[in-house]
Amino acid sequence: MCVTMRRVYYTTAKRFEQSIDIYSPSGKNITPHQQTLPLVALVVGSAWLGHRSIIYAGTSWWNSSGPKQIASVGAVCVCIRHRGAFPHPPASFLVLFAVLSAAVCVSLWITSRHLAVFAAGLAAGACVVALLWELGWRGAATYLDMLNDVALALSWVRSNRESLAAPGCAPAPRLVFGGYSSGGHVAATLLQRLDVLARHGLPAPTHGLCDGVLYVSGVFLATKETKLRPTMMPGVCRWIVGTLVRSVFGAASAVLASPLRDAAHAPRLPHLLIHCEREAAGLWPVEGVMQRFIAGNAYAAALKSASINVEVVEIRSNHWSMLNSAGLRLALTECLLVKSWP
Repeated sequence: MCVTMRRVYYTTAKRFEQSIDIYSPSGKNITPHQQTLPLVALVVGSAWLGHRSIIYAGTSWWNSSGPKQIASVGAVCVCIRHRGAFPHPPASFLVLFAVLSAAVCVSLWITSRHLAVFAAGLAAGACVVALLWELGWRGAATYLDMLNDVALALSWVRSNRESLAAPGCAPAPRLVFGGYSSGGHVAATLLQRLDVLARHGLPAPTHGLCDGVLYVSGVFLATKETKLRPTMMPGVCRWIVGTLVRSVFGAASAVLASPLRDAAHAPRLPHLLIHCEREAAGLWPVEGVMQRFIAGNAYAAALKSASINVEVVEIRSNHWSMLNSAGLRLALTECLLVKSWP
């Protein structure tokens, strides 16, 4: 089935980061099963760094793969972008770099003054880069900005629900909302933040916001107490995850939401979680880090404990190639087309 794409801006600013791509099936032969397919709106993954056009140009092959897979099944998929944070290395990293640079300069001054001049210039250049890095981080989007962007996009989708329906489908299709990778984290948090939804005139999830929730390798952020698959040196993996999150959000990482920790506040709607058996092909320590970021099975267990209907599909792929994998297409076909989920 052929797939077409068109872009829409959901704010008057018309920033690329605040735009959506609409992937639609263009086939003329719509089967009875495809007529019941839902409208799917997914938040794009970006490691919370947003979707600046220059970055998205290099990652669009990945970000567009998931929506194309959904559209190839016969459903319209709306790909939601949002503004992002800016990498913010912890101050300890900069202090360590400064100390090492000073040590190198002193050593080279003792051995050769010419080399010392070069080293001093290198250190000065590094300080300038660090300063520009720090200035670039200021004014970047906060996590609340990301939630507000997605809420605005979701409001646009709901307002244009009928016009977004695939050819031959119901005029007001069921709406499935969710995301993949870090986009799943933003989507899951938004569904737990009724205050943000209300601020944008959106109803609560169980009062008509959407009909189902879909996550594709969504990030749910495991807590220290979360029971995960056994991995080597779990403490190291936990430290790496904490460091990476602090590198993105700085001091605000201390209050970053954990959809897994707050799973009791998840909407009482059908959930479909599709993720990989091994997100990093079992490669340590990346596998352990990805387990702590995603924690899909733990999130599913928490939803079940809260009496929420959840279906889990594990496929054989990895976090970076699954969006274009045959396993994902098979899972989407089985769940959306054959089982008519949700």
